[in-house]
Amino acid sequence: MRGIFLIVILLTVILNIEGQIVTNKGYLEKLAKEYLEKSEINRYAVEDYSKHNNIPIRLETDSTLIELMYIDTRGMPQYYKIHNENAAKTISTDKVFSGGGAGLSLDGSGITVGEWDGGSVRATHQEFDTRASVMDGASVSWHATHVAGTIMASGIVSTAKGMAYAASLKSYDWNSDVAEMAIEASNGLLVSNHSYGYIRGWDGGTWHGDPTVSTQEDYKFGFYDSNTQDWDEVAYNAPNYLIVKSSGNDRNDTGDGSYPDDGPYDCISQQGVAKNILTVGAVNDITGGYTQPSDVVMSSFSSWVLLMTEE
Repeated sequence: MRGIFLIVILLTVILNIEGQIVTNKGYLEKLAKEYLEKSEINRYAVEDYSKHNNIPIRLETDSTLIELMYIDTRGMPQYYKIHNENAAKTISTDKVFSGGGAGLSLDGSGITVGEWDGGSVRATHQEFDTRASVMDGASVSWHATHVAGTIMASGIVSTAKGMAYAASLKSYDWNSDVAEMAIEASNGLLVSNHSYGYIRGWDGGTWHGDPTVSTQEDYKFGFYDSNTQDWDEVAYNAPNYLIVKSSGNDRNDTGDGSYPDDGPYDCISQQGVAKNILTVGAVNDITGGYTQPSDVVMSSFSSWVLLMTEE
């Protein structure tokens, strides 16, 4: 009896492990339908909020792009905002190129990267050849195009060469992002980039936290909410799919000059603290190439999180 009991336990462990390494296609397709319905409900609420409060849903300039995505349960508007990215050479990606010294000769051939952003990439750009595909008919975004270049520009202009310069790219805007991520993951997408996040704390001199909770600390920094859970659920059910998310640029935002965003630690917004994704911060560009650890200097703006360890 004890032997049978141990066999049952072993089989259970094996099945659990197997379930964590195989993409759950049917469940991801179910999630995609649920997330799409959720995004449609949010869009109706956003349009109603915009109309009654006489505010634009989307605002784009030469330096920023924001869009109202949903109204939270406390009646607070929640905006997506683009985040910036660093040059590929800063992290020595060129070392894995052909002749780069690492002996790997990697160029991204055969790999498709998903990119979600504030709009679509300019697919006709000379650096993309025919490798960039616009999936949802969104309007062209300079930021999305710039991010795509960092990922997979071919290097016709040598200084623009991307990290995976022979890869293909699927471009989506950020509306219904998690539903589209679930579908792509169910179809075998391996990696996607998300250089955006919710506006938190101070931004442009305006307080975006809930003033009924605090006028100095935005409780949604580091907050694991339903949006975070949605991203985690997609990633968990597609264990071969890696979601790469920007940490944000909230550190040292001071608004009226009285108080930085969360002081300045613990300033990563919701999806950035998901358990099953890769969240990436920013360091200063290393224009001469990496030679030693001291070459890497943290940027003044990149969001941080405070990690607590036991002595």
